[in-house]
Amino acid sequence: MKKKYIILLSCLAVLILLLCFVEADYQTYLRETSEATAIVEVKEGLSINYIDGKSFEVNSPSKSITFSVTNLTEDNVDYYIHINNVVGDITGVIYELSEAESEDVISNEFGTSSVLSESISAGATERYTLMVRNPSNRDFTFDLNVELESASLNFSDTILAQNSVVETDSVGYSSTEGFIKVSDDAGDYYYFRGNVLNNYVSFANQMWRIVRINPDGTVKLVLDGVTENMVSMALDAERTSSSVFESSQAYTALLNWYNSELQGYDNFIASTTYCYDDSIYTNNGVDIEYLSSYRLFTDRIPTNICNGTSLSLKVALLTADETMYAGGGIDSSASYLNSDAFQGDWWTMTPNKKNGDVTSYISVRKDGILQRDINESTTLFLRPVISLNRQVMVTGDGTVSNPYTIVE
Repeated sequence: MKKKYIILLSCLAVLILLLCFVEADYQTYLRETSEATAIVEVKEGLSINYIDGKSFEVNSPSKSITFSVTNLTEDNVDYYIHINNVVGDITGVIYELSEAESEDVISNEFGTSSVLSESISAGATERYTLMVRNPSNRDFTFDLNVELESASLNFSDTILAQNSVVETDSVGYSSTEGFIKVSDDAGDYYYFRGNVLNNYVSFANQMWRIVRINPDGTVKLVLDGVTENMVSMALDAERTSSSVFESSQAYTALLNWYNSELQGYDNFIASTTYCYDDSIYTNNGVDIEYLSSYRLFTDRIPTNICNGTSLSLKVALLTADETMYAGGGIDSSASYLNSDAFQGDWWTMTPNKKNGDVTSYISVRKDGILQRDINESTTLFLRPVISLNRQVMVTGDGTVSNPYTIVE
């Protein structure tokens, strides 16, 4: 009897253990199926089928998520695909978003507020795959949402949403074309480089080109052309300032142009930091060579760090470093800044030398080649530069036929 009792207890213990394992597996199954349960939402004529759910946990090297968007209306509908509510460490994590009918893959750092701005035709269905690449097995969660274009998305987020980011340590003029991320002690910058065709902006009845996204979220633009009159960088006798650049004839002309062309759009334009790089490389007591001359013409390494005088302005010029980031060079150039339509060279705001009281600057030929030792009294064209506020919203995709346009 005692032996049977022991056997019965043993069997009962084994049964309890088995039930525990089964329960654990069942709970795992419930979690997985809960996450994978399709969710269908209809928003103002869009039917969004979140085939794998909307909320996800990632703790493996990769995760594939599928969803689709169907237009139930008789009109085209614009929408955004959002990654949001990210919780956890996403260092080094990227996403790849592909659409079934397209070979294009949008790739970017994980955690941006949007991954794609899209338009869908009447009655059409778009099927997507979102691949999350997590090489370091980070543990994090996030939500996936499709929202109509009315969702608040600022200019910099829109640019990031529509462009695949290229990270590179090579920043010279011969480097990779595209949308380049450059990180240094000054922060994270996103530049357009080379002969790109998707950085056009229509603003204030003028066509501009996007130079970069600044670390504070403002977007720097350069006029896609030159001003009508040629001016010098020499001091303006009627204008005095503690800053050499702000005391120049060039800056006076820029202010006059701004007041004439942009004053009515002033609320869209940010006061941002511009660099007059008068940091000294050599000084023999008479002649001064500025660091920019050695950095760009010898080392050929541009920088975002301002070693000279920082100025808070509404309008200025490109620095020589920015023209090199854009693809300008010393011997050859491949850049959206180049144009055969220009009638002559144009100024940067970067000095490279000072002989006694005379300062020489770096200029840019219409073919994009940088030139130094241009005497301040020389008259060249100007290309005004502004930065749009981070709150600015836009429509368009940056092409010349559909440029980014400010929502007023």
